[in-house]
Amino acid sequence: MNILLSQKYRIVVVFLSLVFSVLAPSFIAAQSANMDSLADRMAQLERRQSALEAENQQLRMQVTSLMNVVLRKEMTASPIQQIAVQTASATQAAASRPAASNEAPPQKVQFGAEIRFRPETRSGFKNGVDVNTFMYQRIRLDARLRLSDNVTGFIQLQDSRLWGQEASTLSNDANLDLHQSYLQVANFLLPSITLRAGRQELIYGNQRLIGAVGWDNVGRSFDAVKLTFGGSKASADIIAGRLMDRRNSARGDNSQDLIGLYGKIGQANAKIGLEPYLLYLRDGLELAGEKPGVPRESTRIATLGFRHFGAMGSGFSYDLEHAFQFGQRGPDTQRSAALAVQARYRFGGNVKPEFGFEFDYATGDGDATDGRSEEFNNLFPTNHIHYGFADYLGWRNMQDFKPYTSFQLGSKVRTELAYHRFRLVEETGAWKNAGGTVLGLDRTGKLGNDLGHEIDLTFTFPVFEHLRMYPGYSLFIPGKFASGTQGPRSSQFAYWQTVVTF
Repeated sequence: MNILLSQKYRIVVVFLSLVFSVLAPSFIAAQSANMDSLADRMAQLERRQSALEAENQQLRMQVTSLMNVVLRKEMTASPIQQIAVQTASATQAAASRPAASNEAPPQKVQFGAEIRFRPETRSGFKNGVDVNTFMYQRIRLDARLRLSDNVTGFIQLQDSRLWGQEASTLSNDANLDLHQSYLQVANFLLPSITLRAGRQELIYGNQRLIGAVGWDNVGRSFDAVKLTFGGSKASADIIAGRLMDRRNSARGDNSQDLIGLYGKIGQANAKIGLEPYLLYLRDGLELAGEKPGVPRESTRIATLGFRHFGAMGSGFSYDLEHAFQFGQRGPDTQRSAALAVQARYRFGGNVKPEFGFEFDYATGDGDATDGRSEEFNNLFPTNHIHYGFADYLGWRNMQDFKPYTSFQLGSKVRTELAYHRFRLVEETGAWKNAGGTVLGLDRTGKLGNDLGHEIDLTFTFPVFEHLRMYPGYSLFIPGKFASGTQGPRSSQFAYWQTVVTF
């Protein structure tokens, strides 16, 4: 039995050997091919893994470097910058959340304030007259409300007072007033129209005809409606405002109104621009005419003019304004004109010296009996910045020849030295100051037209970010006309204005 099993075993072994000898070459070749393919794949995977590890390492290094930069910025950023970054992050997070369909637009309120002090002293023209010293104080508080992207509001309260003019600091003098309060709507009816309605300051051009007269301790604002048409390259304002309401006074039943169209051709910061305008003044105060027996009438004067300005890349700039007036001043016919020309050149360097010349001219009324009013009416200006800081002239019956120079003192302080040569256009016309008060009149014409000379020295410098000072000194030397009507003594004017803003 064992012999038979061993023989069968030998037969099986021989059979398997024969099968293996036949199949082994092809099997081994197939296995060899699979092994080679597997080795190639393993090599590719190893190369890919090495590349991924290198990219991963480079990415980790970039992230680490970026984090270090961010951390350094956060360590050196001011509190305001940090708040700005946090606000931006909160805004982005809020923007990523879906807003409810009935959610109202967010309301934002910004508050501001200004505190201004100005001590000033002035000596008159007459001998024996004491020097007048005043201390002006003005406080303005404002709030700007943003209702939406198109609707904003502005409110400004003002307290104006003159030290020592109250009966007592315990008294309740009415010095607080509403200086501005208006609502502004962008894209009003059409995308190119902006509406502003309410009490507001109106400032146009160089403020020779319409300005806020910010030097004054109260300033000027209008109860007005203003529509702005156009875009960034050309626009026009239609304005209708009231400055004075006499219905509750004894001076008449009508008011003082301004209606106008003021255009602007050229971008806001353009080097060359043109500003044509047509302004209409209606003053309900009835005036007597030059001819006797003529009934009193109100004033209706139209002003047609333009302002053209330009700045060259070399440092040269110029400004030209010309205006004509026609209409009625009371029962008299109004015919008058005015001209202002300014040219200046500013050099570079640390001192930044500037040299300029300005000429101002406005007609006067030399005949008080012909029924023609030829004195230019300069409407609602800011005269203080143009015709001498002593404020002895306005843009009416005058000639002003003004050379000046300004330069930088250090990194912050800038000073200006200006000289004015004043003459009357009409010798028999009135000399009026910046506010329109008559300072001198000689109907005989014997005093001539020499008003005098004025020298202005002004400084502008910031003490801190929110603190600025504006000291200045003016000397007015009277000519023959001013000496004969006011007095022979030179008038001195000095001030030191300090402004704190929040």
